[in-house]
Amino acid sequence: MSSAKRSTPPSRGGSAPAPGVDPDLVRDGLAALSDLATAGVEIDGEIQVAESTWAIYGHISYDGEIMVGEYHDAAVAAEILRAAPHPRPDVRRTE
Repeated sequence: MSSAKRSTPPSRGGSAPAPGVDPDLVRDGLAALSDLATAGVEIDGEIQVAESTWAIYGHISYDGEIMVGEYHDAAVAAEILRAAPHPRPDVRRTE
């Protein structure tokens, strides 16, 4: 995944999604990532994998970097990542 564009969106504070972002998509994506985080996946960042496809990736101890969510809207992916649980914010990448 290292050749694609990576980003870590800034925190806007509050819990409302950005204007124009479907809150149901954010809620559902966040629920899925929360389940993964509870199982031990460290949610790490967002990556553009194609012109219209964004993914959220994380790390697990035995496989390393893995994709944990795929979205066709960059704003939705950014909102989900912004709200996702980050048990160790000091290890979030900004590459």
